[in-house]
Formats: sequence, structure tokens, C-alpha cells
Amino acid sequence: MRSNILTPSSRLLLVAIFSCSFLIILANPAPAMEIAKLKAADAAEDDRLGTHPGLAIDGDTVIVGAQPANKDFNSSGSGGAAYVFQQDQGGPNNWGEVVELAPTLLGGFGNYQSIDGDTAVVAARTAEAGCSIGCWAVYIFERDTGGADNWGQVKQLISPDASNGRFFGQSAVLSGDTVFVGETGPAGNIGRVRIFERDEGGLGNWGFVKTIENPDPADGDQFGISIDGEGDTLVVGASGDSGNKGAIYVFERNLGDADTWGLRHKRTGTDSAAGDNFSFTSLGLSGDVIVVGSANVGANAAYVFERDEGGTDNWGQIKKLTASAADPGDSFGFAVAVDGDLIVSSAVSDDDDGENRGAAYLFGRDKGGSGNWGEIAKFTPSDIDDVDLFGHSAAISDDLIVVASQRDDD
Repeated sequence: MRSNILTPSSRLLLVAIFSCSFLIILANPAPAMEIAKLKAADAAEDDRLGTHPGLAIDGDTVIVGAQPANKDFNSSGSGGAAYVFQQDQGGPNNWGEVVELAPTLLGGFGNYQSIDGDTAVVAARTAEAGCSIGCWAVYIFERDTGGADNWGQVKQLISPDASNGRFFGQSAVLSGDTVFVGETGPAGNIGRVRIFERDEGGLGNWGFVKTIENPDPADGDQFGISIDGEGDTLVVGASGDSGNKGAIYVFERNLGDADTWGLRHKRTGTDSAAGDNFSFTSLGLSGDVIVVGSANVGANAAYVFERDEGGTDNWGQIKKLTASAADPGDSFGFAVAVDGDLIVSSAVSDDDDGENRGAAYLFGRDKGGSGNWGEIAKFTPSDIDDVDLFGHSAAISDDLIVVASQRDDD
């Protein structure tokens, strides 16, 4: 437990990614101090680096999508890109671009990404034979494949029964040797989740192993619109559930039978109402904590659930997060992420100092009392401008936070 978060001897790094660059901010109890602002080697106008949910971080490596972007990799011209940045690339403590990922077939590449150790996954709308824009794919890359520090493609995943309107790759997350892929189609947008595992079907292969169907299906549920997994726990968002009230489903490996993913709970915010779209934009899982964004005007909040709250193996709500300076139209909870004792939640339409500039808020466990999740700080970059949409996506790993400013045009 981080009992000394943001004491004078500690520090927290905040990396903000912009349409053509990203900014590293060192935050202490004193005002945040900016230490670097970097950009992709081929940054261009309207690249929209970090478009939600377009970034992920693990340790000293960040992967971020540009979607849509001015990258014409295929005949459709729908483009897309994803970049890998790494600490100490280009010098000690420098954050430099390592590689721009280049899949074998793509369109709309960089829609969703996840990273765990030396493996990364990136989702894309694709143009498979007999399939149109409704059919997507997920690409798997591994570090040092094709050369030292290169990230080479090792697999393209497609839906086991791909057809128009499936939206395979609407969400995707990698946890160890397992990839979970949200597929919000087919017709009716009921949704499902596909599971692939490493070495399934041969050494080094990533093979399909299971489908998790929507446990409470109804048209428009969008089960799989958001997703996160860690170890033996999987959380799936269904933002259209119950008249767009929204819900999350918590699954556990081997619950019920071996090699299955059994449903543990269905949850929503204790005060969620129709139209809140609970879980639409993002959710996060870390250990025994789940955080779920609910950014619509009616909610403008993020909800925190913990394992064993209210009973053994129960996932009970312990906190509704709201921001000290957020107004109803700020879209607080648009992007959320959790790691250990820290939660970050953005307010992408924050306009305290100008129109739709955006902001990010940091919360800590036990801040304001034992078991409480209290606000630590509000972050905005020093050169923020109107309509930058700072907070369009966010990720956290240890004490490093990455926040995208999708419309920054510096």
C-alpha cells in the first residue's frame, strides 16, 4: 500500500499524449513541473493520437493509437497507426518512439490497444475477404520479433464466425497468455466476448478457446463495449443495458467448472439511471478493485467496487467518485484507469479555463480516511488550449499516468 503518496520525498509521473506529441509532467505537492514534450516521428495534422480508448501502458512502455490518422496503408484509405514509446529511448529518462507498428492488413488501425510485458494487441477495422467495415481484427505483436527492440506482428485474430456487423475488437485486453476481445455485434448489438490463448493450436500460436455470451441478452446491450481482465478475473461492460442505464459483469476463471469463465456478479452504480451509459467509455480492473466510468450528464461520475465488500467474493460498491471542480457537462469519468492504490479519471470536456479543454483527476486509497478513495490532484498541461479534449483516454502503471489530449494542435 502506498501510504506516503505525494509526500515531499515521493513523486508521480504524468505523461500526457497529444495529437502530435506527448508531455511528461513531474507532480509533487508543489505545482506540476513539466520535464519533456515529445512527438511521433511522422506526426501530421489530424492524426488524433490517443483517440479513446487509444492508449495503454505497462512498466516503461507505452503504446498509443492514432485513429483516425493520415496513414494510408490500404486501398480503402481508412488508415490508422499505433506507436510504441519507451523510457530511456534516446537517452536516460528520455521517452522516445521505438517503432510505429505496421500490420500486414488493416484499416482503422489503432482503435484499441493493450500491453502486458513483451506482448501487445491492437484492434483494427479490417477488410477481410467477404467482409466489410463491420468486421474487425485484432493484431498481436511481440517485442524483439524481427530485430532487437522491434515489435513484430505474430498473429492476426478474427472472429470465429466473422460476418458484417460483428464489430470484433470493439474492445480488447491482454492478460498474460490470454486475450479477451469484445464483439458488440451482430444484429441487435447484444454482444459477446471471444477468448484466445497463447500456444492454443501449436507452440507460439494464439488460438480461439471460448465465447462468453451475454448472460442477460437484450437488443442494444452492447455487451463487450468496454473490457478489462487480470489474472482469473474478467470485467465486461454493457452500456446499453436496461435502457442505457448500463452495467458490468464480473467473470472468474474456473467458476463452476474447470476451464470455464463463470459469472460472479452483474453490477451497476447504486444510483445509476436510464441514459447514464454506465461503462460506455471505460472501466478498469486492478487486483480487488474495479473502477467504472459514467460520464453522461446525468451521472458525471466514476464508481469504485471492491472484492469481498458486502460478503466473501462479493463485488460491492464502496465509492462514487466525483471531482471537486467538475460541472455536469464536464464528462467526468470519460476515461478511467486503476493500478494498486491509485485511480485516474478524466473530465474530457472540462471548461474551467476555456472551452472543452479537459482535465484529469487523481484519487488515492485511504486519502481522507481509511478505506476512502479521495482526490489528490487535478492535472492539466501548461499549454492546454480550447477544444484540446485533454483526457480523451488514460492509463496507469505503478506511478506513471498517461493521458491523451486528442485535439491538441501545437
